[in-house]
Amino acid sequence: MDFSEAQQLFKFASRLLMYPSEEWRQELATFVEMIESVQHRQIQDHLRQFIEWVTAQAEEELLDHYVSTFDFGKKTNLYITYIRHGETRDRGAELLALKQLYARAGFAMTDKELPDYLPLMLEFASCGPEKEVKKMLKDYSAEIGVLREQLVQVQSLYTLILDAVMIAMEEIGIERPVESGVVR
Repeated sequence: MDFSEAQQLFKFASRLLMYPSEEWRQELATFVEMIESVQHRQIQDHLRQFIEWVTAQAEEELLDHYVSTFDFGKKTNLYITYIRHGETRDRGAELLALKQLYARAGFAMTDKELPDYLPLMLEFASCGPEKEVKKMLKDYSAEIGVLREQLVQVQSLYTLILDAVMIAMEEIGIERPVESGVVR
């Protein structure tokens, strides 16, 4: 997998990790088409399995699962610097650094989300300069791994998306860290 293919996967994963609104559900057909364009078989299998699960869920069940997992799950929220710092001052400095990284790269982020919101980070990874994207993903690979492990523990099939992201990260040379040094 080359970097541009990984960027396509990051964009796709960003969209899949968003709140499953009505608009999101209407995009599922597009998601299925996008899966077919993924060349990496293992990533394709993870994404296909996730889409099959999503389409089998009633709308209310899917919404409940998303909210209970990401909005109410302290250990499974999508704010990556929270995993490392919790609610400390150090987190604020990292949020500012991420915001500055996005600005330097010409990435216009919305004020609706914090810069460490994983779908936003993956959106940046899908279009940002290779050097900056790889550095950011390397810097936060431990926290992404911790989030994945927490999703495994709560038996969420959103794990499949993080598996796909981590495989893509490895494919572009970002190794999984041995120690995470994160708040749990």
